[in-house]
Amino acid sequence: FDSEEVEWLILRGLERRTPLPQQLDLNHLLSCVKEGRDEVQQRLLGLREAAQSTKLKNAIMEVFSSGGKRLRPALVLLVHSMLKTEGSADADTAYEKVIVLATSIEIIHTASLVHDDILDDADQRRQQQTMHRIFGPDVAVLSGDFLFAHASGLIESLEDDDVTRLVSLVIEEFGYGELSQSAKRFDASVSLFNYLKKSFYKTASL
Repeated sequence: FDSEEVEWLILRGLERRTPLPQQLDLNHLLSCVKEGRDEVQQRLLGLREAAQSTKLKNAIMEVFSSGGKRLRPALVLLVHSMLKTEGSADADTAYEKVIVLATSIEIIHTASLVHDDILDDADQRRQQQTMHRIFGPDVAVLSGDFLFAHASGLIESLEDDDVTRLVSLVIEEFGYGELSQSAKRFDASVSLFNYLKKSFYKTASL
């Protein structure tokens, strides 16, 4: 599609020709991967054990206990659920790798949000104070760096070159997305296509 075709498709979608449900219970929809989502959440909270400073431990506890839909891990788990082979001899090993991948993707996403909030000087995220407002910008920056580094280590532990290259590309594109946003800040003439392109490079591609 060219940019005009993409804009047309999106705008048609925004017309909401398909009625939306009055209520949407995400936890109910994702109940089929609840066990995996719970495991990912426990591993996210467990990251504090890898931190060497009390401030970093507190920052990690704060950012991963402040809510969030955890959609990216859920999508990883759903794809695995659809593609897995029942009764496979290496099913446990494969599932462990999926949990590691799901956890690392959520860590990368969270790290990008921590840095993004600093750049935007945001006061709140998910109706709670942002990390740099609670702990200061220095701790927030270092916490984001720690999360990126830890996630990179988890990805490397999978020993899958394709996954490593893909995730590295996504992290690289974060910078492009943030710079694109900064360059067009308060510019009301930005096309829908360019807006979506920026959003894709920021975190949507992850």
